[in-house]
Amino acid sequence: MLNRLNPVLLTWTSQFIQFGSAIFILPLLIKVLSTEQIAIWFVFQLVMGLGMLADAGFGSTWVRVNAYYYAGAQKIPENINDFKKLDQTDSNNPNWQGLRTALATSHLIYLGLASLGVLILLGPGTLMVKNVIFLDGNHVSDWYAYLAVVVSSFFGLLSVRWSSTLQGLGMLARTKQIDIFIGLFRLSAYVVILLSGYGLLSLMLVTTFLSIIQFFVLRHLTLAWFKHKSPDLSGKPTFNRDLFKTVWPATWRFGSIVLGSYFINNGIGVLVSQINNAALVASFLFTMRVLMFGRQVAQSPLYARLPDIMHLMAKKDICGVKSLFSRALALELSILSLLLLVIGLAGNQILAMIGLKPLVLTLDFYIPLAIWLLLEAHHAAHAQVYMTSNHVPFLLPSLLSGLVIMMLGYIILPGYGLLGLVFVQLLVQISFNNWYPVFLLLKLLEWPFKDYIKSLFNFKKLRTN
Repeated sequence: MLNRLNPVLLTWTSQFIQFGSAIFILPLLIKVLSTEQIAIWFVFQLVMGLGMLADAGFGSTWVRVNAYYYAGAQKIPENINDFKKLDQTDSNNPNWQGLRTALATSHLIYLGLASLGVLILLGPGTLMVKNVIFLDGNHVSDWYAYLAVVVSSFFGLLSVRWSSTLQGLGMLARTKQIDIFIGLFRLSAYVVILLSGYGLLSLMLVTTFLSIIQFFVLRHLTLAWFKHKSPDLSGKPTFNRDLFKTVWPATWRFGSIVLGSYFINNGIGVLVSQINNAALVASFLFTMRVLMFGRQVAQSPLYARLPDIMHLMAKKDICGVKSLFSRALALELSILSLLLLVIGLAGNQILAMIGLKPLVLTLDFYIPLAIWLLLEAHHAAHAQVYMTSNHVPFLLPSLLSGLVIMMLGYIILPGYGLLGLVFVQLLVQISFNNWYPVFLLLKLLEWPFKDYIKSLFNFKKLRTN
């Protein structure tokens, strides 16, 4: 049944399940856990994100590598010039040798990345959780719970290898099915654990157990696909240095961009937490959580179609890329705009209807935040598609923007408060990041800006130039 569902619907369902796990469990967490353990819980979530930074951009890279080989490409473009030199491919036959080489090469890469993740969590991660664990009395059970976080992150990083391979092979829907089943089981297990009166350690043990299960399921599906689909080729593939050298320049740049984005987002949370107004801090964090969920839901149509866009890029079917991208982006922006309107105008009324106090920011804060989110979603979509060419020129803009936002935010926050911080972030992003990826993609696709705007409001198939 699930195999026949639209990948977009599966992606939406997966996002909803993940968000639901965090939202629906919160009341039970507050009821069962102490204030200190609730703090530890949220710091653990932050630290797990830190550990996943060890992926260093290889996840997205390996989706592209497998998508290119599966589309029949004989080589992976190292940069934008290589991409432009690629011949248009009409073959529907995958490059089996390339796919097997990519699988073998990713083994050593992800073993190293997972080990790096463990080192990050045992070093900086331990320093991050040490304070909140000491506030809880430095219980041994809290440290065991953190050890479970380390093990969970290790298998989470290993799972990225198999998930990326499956997505590159056009099986994004299958990976989302797994996410949905794991998410539902996690949600159910959390409810049972909390209603039974168990604490943080039990929650983290379940998280670790499910991470291990997900790893083995993804691994089995990938190897089974190769066993049934791939023809018998002579020789056993091993780590390919040439492939690694080809993808490494784009990979470390993208990984650095993710690193910059991570610290931008979490750095802003740190700055906001310094405001001497608990109600405003809570309102901001709640609003941001809801808005980011709205963005995840809205971007699902585009991200569900990225493997198809990658295949079209590999075939140099530029007209097809324009058509598919414009339809997906128009849907994303429409959904996000609608959600932003509903949240901003009726969010607090909806909360009141279910017996909760108003937490959505007032419109003077909300409007610039909503504009920022729309612009972020727009330029991020262009950046994702542009990077399918294996050219990643967004490293310095990401890192420098994060640094400027943090520095200016720190200076402005005492005098202008939250509103000043929101405008700093909005203006810094408008100054470069919000338009640069758009310019690059339109230039790559030889797409006049006027025609691009028209395509967002016209779902008919684009005419070939």
